[in-house]
Amino acid sequence: MRKPRSGFTAVTMKDEPYKVMIIGGNDGRVQNRVECLNLITGNWSKLPKMNMKRDELAACYGPDGKVYAIGDRKSTRLNSSHLVISYAVFCLKKK
Repeated sequence: MRKPRSGFTAVTMKDEPYKVMIIGGNDGRVQNRVECLNLITGNWSKLPKMNMKRDELAACYGPDGKVYAIGDRKSTRLNSSHLVISYAVFCLKKK
């Protein structure tokens, strides 16, 4: 991780479970950064950024093999009458 941050989410990479994808978060500013930690080598690598900055989000794999980054602090307020949940989709399958 280039800079410590909070509010991110993490998922293991489906085809390489020794790699962890770190998505979004906040290092003083909300981030759209996506990084990968290789648990064997301890090395970090950059992955393509999300289109939207997200903090305090969730992520999971869908049945299509893509990673879905869902919601953020602004879109998940329980008391809002204008609740809109947004999401980003990552396709990391090798060609």
